[in-house]
Amino acid sequence: MKMIRTLCLYHGFIIFALLISKSVSDDQQFGPSSIVDDCCCPVNKLERANSAEVKPLLDEIVSRRFFQYFKLDLFTDCAFWPTDCVCGSEGCAIGECGDDEIPRFWDQQKTDKVDVALPKNFVGWSDEEADMWLTPASHAEQMSYVNLVKYPERNTGYDKEGRIVWEAIYNENCFTGAMDSMCLEERVFYRLVSGLHASINTHVYRFFEGNSTNGEQWQPTPHSIRLFERNILAYPERIKNLYFAYLFLLRAVHKIAPVLEQYDYNTGRPADDHETRELMRRLLRVDLLCSPNFDESVLFTDPVMGEQLREQFRVKFHNISLIMNCVTCEKCKVWAKVQTLAIGTALKILLAADINWVFLHLQRNEIIALVNTLRQFATSIDAVQHMSDLAAIVDKEESSVCCSSFVSNFLSLPCFDLPFSLVFAAVASLVALALFAVFEFWRHPPPRARPKAD
Repeated sequence: MKMIRTLCLYHGFIIFALLISKSVSDDQQFGPSSIVDDCCCPVNKLERANSAEVKPLLDEIVSRRFFQYFKLDLFTDCAFWPTDCVCGSEGCAIGECGDDEIPRFWDQQKTDKVDVALPKNFVGWSDEEADMWLTPASHAEQMSYVNLVKYPERNTGYDKEGRIVWEAIYNENCFTGAMDSMCLEERVFYRLVSGLHASINTHVYRFFEGNSTNGEQWQPTPHSIRLFERNILAYPERIKNLYFAYLFLLRAVHKIAPVLEQYDYNTGRPADDHETRELMRRLLRVDLLCSPNFDESVLFTDPVMGEQLREQFRVKFHNISLIMNCVTCEKCKVWAKVQTLAIGTALKILLAADINWVFLHLQRNEIIALVNTLRQFATSIDAVQHMSDLAAIVDKEESSVCCSSFVSNFLSLPCFDLPFSLVFAAVASLVALALFAVFEFWRHPPPRARPKAD
């Protein structure tokens, strides 16, 4: 029996150590006071500034007329595999803007003839191959405008083909290997792609079910909360990559602040355009944007491999922008193209040899994409906190319902977020201990009490 007590203490220590190591590991890796990887911004500062200042301003800005309309080609064929022409889900469909909906003079971009008074910094499409991080824009006649406010990013039911798209992005166009074995440039690329993926999924889970026709708000469901737990919350590195990509975009916006402050956000409605300009100026003065959260000057500095790595970087992102043509859900394709254009624009801004060249060649569509994507990431960061709180509530409710089930409670322990090998070893040890205790009890049953003498 002494051996059994010793084994019990030993295995109890193992389980306790696993749970403590899990808690300590989480705090060290992604606690409120930790620094976002490859940046110099504390998590708690980012979350506070995002909730209090950045997201409220961006919510107002993207509702303005200038930032509502995005121009794209919805019908470019997928160059990599056969696809259905359209998604069968009702939530995937969108409608293009009519000619009377968009600002009248914006269509002047279809030709090089400028017949009306356009903003001084309004320039035509640029296609210098060496500076392109995305595929060239389609011919003007193939492109149309979509109202982003009318078709927000949320759950559409598009699933199976979406996985194929992401597998192609990660397997064919991402740098491979463990994160700690990657160089800085490879990590930056991977974090941007992973952060984009995490943001899109978080939007889907946060805005999972609703009815726009009767004004019903789109909300998460118990099922989408579980999906969020399984696919986002269980992987802290995905949340960290979301935060990194957000800071990367903020840095790009700050770097072109002189252009954004002076830009003529002209839609033909002076009052609305003035308000847009003032909101943008307020955004550009937020402390989180002004802080040097990411240092792009340390990228591609290796005298031997720098240029080669830069070209790999550019080609891989160029391919990702092509893969987005394989998305058959129209609403998903719109937001995929908005956000890849934004990240491509941020790369162009931060990695340009001459920032003045960027100032001269920045396009209206790029500004619209950059600001809308920054708002999407800000919403995702806010949603991560909201969905985490909901997951904790759901866990508590389910625990109270299933408290009589040992298996249910056991499998809900935090240790099951640990690597499978450690969990398996602990569980196997407990099973072995139980069997050993039963065997010892059978071999050495407790002595029976003797009857008392009369």
